[in-house]
Amino acid sequence: MSARQYYIGLTMICASILLTPEFEQLVRVYLITVVAIVSGFISLLFRWKQLRIYITKRIIADVMEELFTQKSLQDFQKIRERVNERLKANE
Repeated sequence: MSARQYYIGLTMICASILLTPEFEQLVRVYLITVVAIVSGFISLLFRWKQLRIYITKRIIADVMEELFTQKSLQDFQKIRERVNERLKANE
């Protein structure tokens, strides 16, 4: 079961609970707030993962570009140092 399916199922369960008449208005507002916070947090996690993948791909592309343009061993060591600095900066 993927995370997206779990998220949709959780949302449907919370919606079905909210639609039952046993809960008072205050409890409904509380549950709506919790669902909104959880869904926002989950979407931020998905976006952060996508952003990290993009940053990593961009760093690799920069490294490959520099490797093909500069071929000496000293230049390669400089490139490796720059990549390590970028990776540390993104953590």
